Amino acid sequence: MKDAELVCRMLGYPGVQEYITTNFTPVKGIIWLRYVGCTGRESSIADCSHGGWGNSYCYHGEDVGVTSIQEINV
Repeated sequence: MKDAELVCRMLGYPGVQEYITTNFTPVKGIIWLRYVGCTGRESSIADCSHGGWGNSYCYHGEDVGVTSIQEINV
């Protein structure tokens, strides 16, 4: 969850919504990062531990997604 929180914060969103699904749109192309591990103190996902940029032996069945939430003023 720390990884998702960091991505949302990088994009300017205050929070993240967690849910589990296997309903991702099939994609093709390079998988840029694998084994990403964030503590939550990083300022960028590039600062998290990972297996190297573009150095991936993963397949798209292991893809993940992030849903960021916006702050709502009532």
